[in-house]
Amino acid sequence: MRALRTFILEDDEVMCTQLRAFVERTPGLELVGSSGDPVEAGSVLAQHPADLVLLDIQLPGLDGYTFLSSMDTQPIVVVVSGDAGHAAKAFDHAAVDFLYKPVTYERFQKAMDRVKRTPMAEAVLGAATAEVPSGLERVLHLRSGSKVVEVAVGQIELAQGMGNYVKLYIRNDGHLLVTDTMSHMEELLPKSHFVRIHRSYIIALDAVRSVTSRRIEWRKGELPLGTMYKREALLAIEGKR
Repeated sequence: MRALRTFILEDDEVMCTQLRAFVERTPGLELVGSSGDPVEAGSVLAQHPADLVLLDIQLPGLDGYTFLSSMDTQPIVVVVSGDAGHAAKAFDHAAVDFLYKPVTYERFQKAMDRVKRTPMAEAVLGAATAEVPSGLERVLHLRSGSKVVEVAVGQIELAQGMGNYVKLYIRNDGHLLVTDTMSHMEELLPKSHFVRIHRSYIIALDAVRSVTSRRIEWRKGELPLGTMYKREALLAIEGKR
């Protein structure tokens, strides 16, 4: 699935840093840049159009609405402002949502849910999904630190949830820490080859060496078998043998 290319135009450094962190921890978004200078942002976006722009209104030199009107390609827009009086005008300019500063991550997530339901976002995400193979040859594009890395599904043995991150154990003893959630990782990994065995673990079926009523053994030791995942996990493991 190709993520929505997201650009942040915000001249408050603290707010910009916060929005960058929000974008990086949100599945379905890819941060492609940020700037507090509308001239610089316009130049970047002219060469590398974004699907989504998080737009501050009070900018040096011109306001956000003027900047928006100057763009050749109109992206999905979410307005971010500390002035609630801009809300009505934001929707007049076809903004999908209005975020009033300070912004919590929960409120940001609600805005992104709205973004992903727009026809433009559905076209991007839907078309990208249709192009991706569904088996072990499928390649995932995941954020690790400040980079987007490619990981073949067939190279993943185990996914371990660690708060806002997932640690992927790669075959031949490698591992990779990515910014993602276990629920999203469960959606990405095909159920024909992977099963969730615990709220913190998803394992490749061919990585299972043995299983008991409470534990699953793989090459690095034992893993817990969660009560709520037990029935489906055992059925999947037995069915693969």
